[in-house]
Amino acid sequence: MTALRWLAAGLVAAALVSPARAAEPALPRDGWVSWDVPADNVAAWCCFSWKDHDDAPRSCKLDGHDDSFGTRHDERADSVRVYVRTAAGKVDRLRVLSSTCPVEAQTPIQELPGVSADDSARWLIGQSAAKPFTENALAALSVHPGDVARNGLIGIGNANSRADVRSKAWFWLAIAGAPGAEAPIAAALRKDPDDHVREEAVFALSRLPDERATRALIATAEDRSLSREQRKRAVFWLSQSDSNAALAYLDKILAASATR
Repeated sequence: MTALRWLAAGLVAAALVSPARAAEPALPRDGWVSWDVPADNVAAWCCFSWKDHDDAPRSCKLDGHDDSFGTRHDERADSVRVYVRTAAGKVDRLRVLSSTCPVEAQTPIQELPGVSADDSARWLIGQSAAKPFTENALAALSVHPGDVARNGLIGIGNANSRADVRSKAWFWLAIAGAPGAEAPIAAALRKDPDDHVREEAVFALSRLPDERATRALIATAEDRSLSREQRKRAVFWLSQSDSNAALAYLDKILAASATR
């Protein structure tokens, strides 16, 4: 690729991840704020207590150090809530949970009305560059609707200087299940300069929803332009699937191997 084409590619990636067009949420100098974003049947993230086989939701303690979250029984949500805490004018905590998830905070939480999904996504793209918030910002983008969030994840996966961030961007893009997510993840599998990112790209394909994961992994396993290790990883993740199509493909390659 010529220097001019590299420059053009870099400018496109920067445009995808730039938060410059964002209408910044009106954050206070100190304290918690939250805003709701409509979502399209996403996982209902909350905090749970698994002691004594009790999987009832518990209040997420926003000021605590445990950022873990999850869902139960494949519960879904049609909106999510972004929580942000500031101190001396700087963001120091960021969480995203289902809007119905109970939370506790040491100070009142101010609700911000009128934050659009796209403006929220642009703000989160900017926060993804801050190391303490990267994972939560990428997770939040995965449950935001629309092209701004999707293109933001793709831009981060293509352009971020940190290999671990690029890997996480591809994972959360797959979790989002946006149409066409397979193509940029598969491209990263071929072109990313970092071995770990390429390995994690195969894993990301396995996280695509429903049969999309199976189709993407079979295409990877069949692609002889890829390394043997990459194709073996695809077969491994197919073996972890309960998809009938995945099992049928594994039966086929085992039968072919037995006749050699």
